[in-house]
Amino acid sequence: MNAIRYIVLSAVLLCVSCRGDSEQDVPGMDQVLRIYIQDAQGVDLLDPDEELALFQVTLVDFDASTANLPVQASKKEDSLQGYYLEYIAGAERTLDSETGPERHYYSNMGIQLRETAQGEIDQDTLRLEYKFTPQLFSLERVFLNENLAFTRVEGKINSVIIKK
Repeated sequence: MNAIRYIVLSAVLLCVSCRGDSEQDVPGMDQVLRIYIQDAQGVDLLDPDEELALFQVTLVDFDASTANLPVQASKKEDSLQGYYLEYIAGAERTLDSETGPERHYYSNMGIQLRETAQGEIDQDTLRLEYKFTPQLFSLERVFLNENLAFTRVEGKINSVIIKK
C-alpha cells in the first residue's frame, strides 16, 4: 500500500515540477500554410464539383533521406476562397542560420498535380522559410518556383495561391 502511495506522490510531484512558470515558456506556433490551386480564370481546381478539378495532388519532401517522400496535407474548405490544402508540418527542416536565440530553417517541397489518372505530373516547387525565437516559431516566407509568393503578416492567414 505504501508503494502505491509513493508512486502516485512521485508522479504528481514530477508533473508539477516540470511545469513552467508561465505560458511564455512555450513558444507560440504560426506555421500552418494554406495552398489554394486555381486556373487562370480563378476556378478552384481542388473543388471536386468542378469539371476541371485535379485528379491527384501530392506534396513531396525534396530534403528527406528518401527522395520525394510524400508529406501529409489535409484538404479543407473555407467559405471565402474555396478548397485548399492545409500543410502543418512533415517535411524535413534544415537549419539555415543561427544568431543568438534566433534560428532560421527552410524546407524544400514539390507539389505534384495530376489532371487525370493516366495524365502526366505537373510539379511546382515550394521553399518554406521559418523563423524560431523564444517567443514564436513561424512561417516567414514561401517561394513558389523560386519566386516570392508569401511573406508573413502578423494576424493574417498564411496562404499561397498556385495558378495553373
